[in-house]
Amino acid sequence: MVGIVASFNRPGGNVTGVGLLGSNLETKRLEVLHELVPGTASLGVLVNSASPAADLQLRELQEPAGMIKRQIEIVRASTPLDIEAAFENTTQKGAAALLVVQDPFYNSRREQLVTLAARYKKPVVYPLREFAEIGGLVSYGHNLVDG
Repeated sequence: MVGIVASFNRPGGNVTGVGLLGSNLETKRLEVLHELVPGTASLGVLVNSASPAADLQLRELQEPAGMIKRQIEIVRASTPLDIEAAFENTTQKGAAALLVVQDPFYNSRREQLVTLAARYKKPVVYPLREFAEIGGLVSYGHNLVDG
């Protein structure tokens, strides 16, 4: 939740729009990444600093990262050039793999993200199956078509 309503059970008012529960799945995506790339090396997390959900996504990942005894390297990217730099940055920091958080901007940059993962030979967990359908390694999330 990004603070627009008090809770899903008792929102306290009406808000129109579309809501995706993808950010609630970040913990599970981190677990999948840990199982995919076992060990103690750090894991990169790609987050869109321009997104209102960014801080919540990062808070949701702090405790699970400690439980699996993995440090997470936060990499912020909110432009196509930032995404390119993020892969270089995670590689330089020694991150063994990367988690791409749920974000509409990243969904629109699927081709770029999958291409960079292949170029850098970096295992990546994506939030939507559409990433895997175009060559991404693995995704964990909801189906946009089924809603």
